[in-house]
Amino acid sequence: MSDDRLRWGRGLLAFVNILLGLVAIAALVVFVVTGTNWGHERVRRFAEGTLNKMVHGKVKIGRVSGNLLTGITVHDVAITDSSGAPFVAVESFKGDYSVMSLLRKHIWIQDAVLVRPLIVLDRPPNGVWNYQRIFKSDTTTKPKSATPSWGDWLRFTNAKVVEGQLIVRTPWKPSDAWVRRHATARFARQLAAHPA
Repeated sequence: MSDDRLRWGRGLLAFVNILLGLVAIAALVVFVVTGTNWGHERVRRFAEGTLNKMVHGKVKIGRVSGNLLTGITVHDVAITDSSGAPFVAVESFKGDYSVMSLLRKHIWIQDAVLVRPLIVLDRPPNGVWNYQRIFKSDTTTKPKSATPSWGDWLRFTNAKVVEGQLIVRTPWKPSDAWVRRHATARFARQLAAHPA
């Protein structure tokens, strides 16, 4: 009977050693992916590829830094439309998050800092806004799902923009009343400047 216990004990010890070895390997993989330049580059490529599949245009991400388990800094981000016209350009974006929130498909960014963003909203004559062209929505109706999906839950806490620019371009046609009012004022100024 003691031989059976000894065999079970050795088997259990071997199982625990294998399990601890797997946990150590998993911890090493997490460290390599989240804490090294090699891992950051893999995350950058994955994010850039995923975003490029979602937009009708082009997304470029310069580089990724930070401890990816608790937060991220993304440098030199640009989104352009299909013709190459700019929509968003950001020098850097930094934000902290919880991995547990991401596992629940909740995007909760804390202490977000957007540095030198340039956002261009452009609507050509008889056209739609550039963001509507870049982020076309799916027109097929889908049944509501009880399980959350990405984008259902989004929250920014303590967000800050540093030296941002917003450019809005849209065609403008003045009303007839505006033209009459300003034309009359311009004529009056011309008369006052050059009396007869």
